[in-house]
Amino acid sequence: TDPAVQEAAGVILPKMMGLRERFDPEAYGGAHLVGVKGTVVIAHGSSTRRAIANALVMASEGAERGLVARIEAGVRG
Repeated sequence: TDPAVQEAAGVILPKMMGLRERFDPEAYGGAHLVGVKGTVVIAHGSSTRRAIANALVMASEGAERGLVARIEAGVRG
């Protein structure tokens, strides 16, 4: 293997692995459903246990932080 390629891979791969976790759907588990009066998080039908657990955390944090009220206030201006 070309030493220049190995050196470049040593720099690029760690950064790419960080992006992988950041964009991993299981890390979030779902997405807030906006437009309903309440905290709703939707998840994919084939979500894993980890994804569902993270979706529940997301819903709980959204409720605790008053996400719906904050969105309503932002929309009203």
